Amino acid sequence: MRRTDLLRILSLASDLGVGLAPEHGLRACYIGLRLAEQLGLSTTERRDLIHVGLLKDAGCTSWTTQIAAMVRGDEIAARRDILFFREFGEKRDVIGWATKFVGAGSPLPVRVGRIADFMVSGRDFMREGFESGGEVACRIAQRLGASDEARIALRSLFEQWNGKGMPRGLRGEAIPVLSRIVFVTSYLEAAHASRGREAAVDLARQRSGSAFDPAVVTAFEQLSQHDEFWRPLEDGSALPFVEGLLPDTTSDGIDEFAACCADFVDMKAYWLAGHSRRVSELAERVARRLRLPDARVREVRIGGLVHDLGLVAVPSFVLNKPVDEQSSAERAAIAAHGDILRRLFERFDALREIGEMASLHHERLDAGTKTADDDALVAAGIIAAANEFDELTHDAPGAPALDPEQAMSVLRSSLTGGPFAAAAAALLEEVSAGGRAVRGRQNWPAGLTDREVDVLRHLASGLSRKAIAGELVVSESTVRSHLEHIYGKLDVSTRVGAVLFAIENGLMP
Repeated sequence: MRRTDLLRILSLASDLGVGLAPEHGLRACYIGLRLAEQLGLSTTERRDLIHVGLLKDAGCTSWTTQIAAMVRGDEIAARRDILFFREFGEKRDVIGWATKFVGAGSPLPVRVGRIADFMVSGRDFMREGFESGGEVACRIAQRLGASDEARIALRSLFEQWNGKGMPRGLRGEAIPVLSRIVFVTSYLEAAHASRGREAAVDLARQRSGSAFDPAVVTAFEQLSQHDEFWRPLEDGSALPFVEGLLPDTTSDGIDEFAACCADFVDMKAYWLAGHSRRVSELAERVARRLRLPDARVREVRIGGLVHDLGLVAVPSFVLNKPVDEQSSAERAAIAAHGDILRRLFERFDALREIGEMASLHHERLDAGTKTADDDALVAAGIIAAANEFDELTHDAPGAPALDPEQAMSVLRSSLTGGPFAAAAAALLEEVSAGGRAVRGRQNWPAGLTDREVDVLRHLASGLSRKAIAGELVVSESTVRSHLEHIYGKLDVSTRVGAVLFAIENGLMP
């Protein structure tokens, strides 16, 4: 697969995560490349811009639980509104947004209090969200081979020309040029997609010299006068223009890409942290126990990593509800996540079968509907069994974790024949043989101590400093000191960055 294929899948998933139409990121990237060409940027800078443009929203899952808790509703819709259809540096727009979204599902007195709190502390809240999203996007870009320049740009995507942006309030040319270009393109594409050419041009002119770099706006105005500039945005032909600048193949990068997908979606909710990596690890062991061919084992490993990618389209507000509190529409949205994964992958030949296999992870592949001698269906059953076992043995909203013996008993009750039964039986053998060893060691990554790993795990589960102190029977100031040391050792600046490190390094139990 070409590198652009892998970046494009993450971009497509990010489009769902921010609530915009599929290929928003690709079309915005096309605009950015045309602007970079107009501004005289080098070929190297334009290649960097592709990484920035396609990964600009790769941190969009990092702050969704916090937004959901604040708005008490669909945080995807709330964030889309303030990011793409308002100017968050303008107080009037922020007040309008808060009135519409903050505490929307709460009684009126509670809602009024939440809106008042947001008007006092909302900017700090948003700044932390932008910083977290930038840190995660930067880390994912690094793992996918982006340059230092691209990663620096991803940390500054929401800075504004007039200094009213976030997270650092950079001004003018202190903002990396790639950030200035991609920031503009995100808004122009959204305006064009929803209201047409004139709306995009009007928006560029309105924000020139305030949020937008005037030089970038001038370049856009020049391009906008030519039909050939607009045509790829309107007839779906933007992809070849973007692909032409990254012609390299990268089949060896599929495993790291899949791990990025896993971490990207598992940050949608605290209780999901590390889930996809655990499913992949267990599924791979079961596949080897069943002596599947090496190529199929690799597909199972990758399928386990990506199986939940479709959840990016489901609001964290819904994911964090116990099942019995979800509406029928919310349950249907969650149930559709396998089909979303399949549709994301079906356009790429090298990943089509993996997407089909992983999309079945909530299906019961019994003998009445499937044949047991198809390796692909056995592989699908392995991912389904590993997913169910991990869900049973880890806390979820309204569903406390079972111990491994209880979980195995539940799985035994589902053995009804067919490839799911074969996979579940092999999983039971693997777990019974000690294959699910407790994650414990003395030499932790980055020089972390045992106590710091305990603190990091509690942090990743969503606990506050005060709650962590209660769990570990220490003072809150001790927890604060531990966190300062942890952040320093991990070279991160946000809670989300620390959580991502824990997931990447298998520190989640």
